[in-house]
Formats: sequence, C-alpha cells, structure tokens
Amino acid sequence: MDVKRDLIKRWLGAALALALLVPAFSQAASAEGTAAAGTKDEFLAAVQGGGITEIQLTADVDLTGINVIDISGLTLDLCGHTISANNFTCIFEGSDFVIKNGTMKANSNGGYALFIGDGPTDNVLIQDLITVGGINIYNSSNVTLKDVDVTSTNYYAVWCDEGGQCSVESGTFRTDGVAVLGMAEGDFGSLLEISGGDFVTNGKPIVLDDGKDRNPPVIYGGSFDCPVREYLDESLQYEVNNDGIYTYYSTFDDAADGAEDGGKITPVTSTDGAFEATLNYGDDSGKTVILTADADGNIVLPSADRSGYIFLGWTPEGSSEPVEAGETCALTGDTVFTGAWKQLTYSKVEAKAPSCEEPGNIEYWVCNELPDLYFKDEACTEPITPEETVIPATGHDPVAEGAEPATCTEEGYTGNTVCKTCGKVIEKGEAIPMIPHDYKDGYCTVCGTADPDYIPETTPPQTGYGSYTALWAVLLLASGAGVAAAAAAGKKRRDAR
Repeated sequence: MDVKRDLIKRWLGAALALALLVPAFSQAASAEGTAAAGTKDEFLAAVQGGGITEIQLTADVDLTGINVIDISGLTLDLCGHTISANNFTCIFEGSDFVIKNGTMKANSNGGYALFIGDGPTDNVLIQDLITVGGINIYNSSNVTLKDVDVTSTNYYAVWCDEGGQCSVESGTFRTDGVAVLGMAEGDFGSLLEISGGDFVTNGKPIVLDDGKDRNPPVIYGGSFDCPVREYLDESLQYEVNNDGIYTYYSTFDDAADGAEDGGKITPVTSTDGAFEATLNYGDDSGKTVILTADADGNIVLPSADRSGYIFLGWTPEGSSEPVEAGETCALTGDTVFTGAWKQLTYSKVEAKAPSCEEPGNIEYWVCNELPDLYFKDEACTEPITPEETVIPATGHDPVAEGAEPATCTEEGYTGNTVCKTCGKVIEKGEAIPMIPHDYKDGYCTVCGTADPDYIPETTPPQTGYGSYTALWAVLLLASGAGVAAAAAAGKKRRDAR
C-alpha cells in the first residue's frame, strides 16, 4: 500500500507540474506577438493590447466607426477575409505597418475602401490586397502598393490627397468613377510614382484633369490602355502600342523586344503624321512591327534573334542589300523592310584521347559562322564553353630504370626516371663514384687488384759472432754425419768378409 501511495503522489506531482507549465506555454505563444481577431472588438483589443506585432483575421469584419486607429509596427494579415467600412469611418495611421492578403471593401455609401493617414504616417506597405473602392492616401510618406487589385467605385483608384506620397510597384488599377488617378493641387505636396502595374481607364481619364494646377504622377513603367507621354520620366524614350496597350522603354532594343506582332513603336518625340517603317521579321513567327519616325524623320533599325540563324539586317523594299541593325535610316515615305537571315552551319570535332603531355577533347560541334559557339550535341541545342570541351592531359606515370650500384672497379648509376606509359625520360640519373678497394695482404679482397702501396715482410741477414757460431755448428753436424757414415761402411765391409 505504501508503494501505491508513493506512486500516486508522484503521478499527482507530475500532473501538477504539467498544469503549471500550461500557462507558461500560453504566455510564450502570446510573446511571439500574433493575435487572432474575428470581430471589431477583438481587433481593437489586439491593437491596443500591446506586445502584438501581427493581427490575423479569422472572419470578415466590419470596422465602421472605428475612426482613426494607429497600427504602428503591426502587420495586419486579412488571411483571405474582408474588412469593410463606411466612407471615412476607418482610417489607418502610424508608421512601419503592413496590410496584406485579403479584401478591403467600401460599403454602399462609400467611395474609398482603404484610407491611409490622418496624423503623420510613414513607411506603409499594402500588398496582395483587393479593394472594392479606391485607396485614399493623406499626410503619408513612403506608401508602397504592391500586387494590389483596385477598382474605384465613385472616385479614383488611387487618390494622393494633401501630403500623400505613394509608389506603385505592381497590381491592377481600374476606375468606374471619375479617373484612375487623382492628385492634390501643387501646393499640397502630393507625389505619385509608378514603376509597374496595369492601368485601365474604361474610357475615363488616366489622371484627374479639372483645370486646377494638380501635381502630375511620374511614370517609370507599367502598362496603360491610353497614351501617357505627358507623365513619363525623361528616361523613357519609346512608346510601344500593342493593340491598344501602351508600354514605355528607355532603349530602342527594349522597345523592339516588347513589341508584339503588329505592335507599333513610336519615339516619344515623334510628331503626328510622321512616316512609318513596317518591319517584316521574315522568320517563322511572321512578326511585323511598325516604327514611327522621330521628330527628325529618322528610325533606328532594331536587332533580331532567331534560333539557328544569324541576323544580317533589314532589306528595304526595292533593294537587295540589307541595312545592319543599329543603323539610322532617314525615311522619305512609308517604307517596308524585311529581315535578312543566314542559316548557321556546324562542324563536328572528333573526340581525342589525352596523352601524358597533350590534352584531349570530347566530341563537340562548332558553329562555322560564329566560331565562338560550341555545342555538346549534334542538334546544337546544348551550348558549352570551349573550356568544357577539353580533357586534361593525364600526366606521366614515372618509374625508375637502369640503376647500377658502384663497385671498386666501376662507377655506378642512380638510374633514369622514365614514364611507364610513353617511355619518355623525365629525368636523367647521375653517376655514383667507385667505392674504395678492400686491400688485405697486398691484394683487394673483392676484385684481386694488387695494392700498389703494399710492402712485403723479409728475414734480415745475420752478422757478428752469432754468425760464426751457427756456421761452426753446421760444420760440426756435417763432420759427425761423415764419420758415422764411414764407420757404417767399414762395418759392412768386415761383415762381408
């Protein structure tokens, strides 16, 4: 029983600790700064609660009557939902905030779906938003519109009111009201810069023109369903009209790339009634582009690209000689030019194995007309660089040959370093000096050569009395031998008797 009670106590203790941790986890989740809101009250609580950096809508919300609300530092993520409000009853102000990912809608009595700025407002991003009604920007700087879809109902798609400064990067802007864009009068410092987006007038003016001195927008890019030359930045020099859609470019080549079949390229300095050149590309696309002469009556012929061909230039009607791309032509009337092409040919380079010293190459094809073009495949669809065709030399495989040790009669040799593959002598060896003779008793023990410095040992001659003594001893021995021999002979003779 004590064991069971102990286990129960431990289990209860663990459960209590877990229960105490749950609020800590909740606090940690709140500390991450995200709040959910599905009603106006929840939205206000999230804005005013502190510690929140992002509000995520969980349902459509009508914020009519919220008036001016500061959402500095917040990201308002509509999460695909809709915020609606009556006109001028919901205004967002502050700094460094984002509104994204949903729909802003003006109620039936409203003309603007989104109001930005009342008190000073700065650094605002409106992104991935649909507005049913226009966007009104007042007393605000650095407001950016990106990937927004705006349809104005009563007034303007974008209205830059007093002190409103806005940059349009992308999106679609259309009007069912007065004009697509509205600007405050010059003294009130409104600024609208357009670098992208599609603008649809539906037959209304692109910019409000009521005779007052209003600040004009500055256009750096975008597409329009009417000409907008008077609002272009001076860097844009060419207008392209593709079936009633106007785009603008800084360079002629960019304009030519942007022109579709039947498109018309006109320098922004061109005058009414200028001569035109019709360019038939003469390729598989059948593309035709019209160039309008500039104020001086000139055109600049563009370059063209076609897979498998080199572009030779433009051949004027009635001539056989093409004019190179980039040339300036003076038009004396409407003229037709046709693109001239030369088909490219290719030569195969056989594969070659590398050697020890010489690199090899893979099989490849090179363009005869443009020798800097290399291809890996026979169809010449996989370009490669010249460096990619090279197989590096294998390098030598060195081994030592011809080594001989030195002896006491001949020099030795360290041996040559030779490539095992090709037989080339990579490095010659060196002579090894002879080793010394091993002399003993006047001769070399290895090869038998006499030692030139050897002196044999000899018995020295006897001198003085010692010599006479030895001589007398010898004579004495000889005399004794003679006497003995005579005695023996006499005995034999007696015995013979």
